[in-house]
Amino acid sequence: MDVSAICRYHILEVKKAFDGPYKEYREQAQKWGRYLDEVPSPRPGAVSAGAGMGKVGAGSVRAPDGALRPQCITDWHRQNGFASSLELPDNTLNFAKKHPLMDEPILPHRGRPLLLKKDANFTQLVVDRVPGLDGTIYEVLFIGTGTHQRWGAAGGHRGGLPARGRPSAPTVTRR
Repeated sequence: MDVSAICRYHILEVKKAFDGPYKEYREQAQKWGRYLDEVPSPRPGAVSAGAGMGKVGAGSVRAPDGALRPQCITDWHRQNGFASSLELPDNTLNFAKKHPLMDEPILPHRGRPLLLKKDANFTQLVVDRVPGLDGTIYEVLFIGTGTHQRWGAAGGHRGGLPARGRPSAPTVTRR
């Protein structure tokens, strides 16, 4: 049975998780555990405070197809003398290779998915914010599936912030 979910996360919670603590694989026990030793500096992907995300020159580069792509070397690295990942110390690169998991989970906003659908395999998502006639800002989700179906979902917010109280389920339609 296929099940798909769409979740919203706070970017600061994601950043906090990526700042550590990390997990490491313990060969003898054959399981993952919390990494307790020192994290090397510089840490790959480390971004200076206040650096933007998703902007050219602040952790992303524009690819020939026009899409923004994340990069390993950020402004922080350049300002500290690392122009290329080839210049990073071996212990930094080995740390990234051996510690790919974060120790703390990142929970979705409000602790649950925005949309959960049985018998669906969501493969693409586009989100747009559009104003309604009453001034309510609606987040409209355009969802593609593995079987080439299109779905749409809309949920209302006032001023771009979630409405107070228990949010209503989004309206979902198949197209």
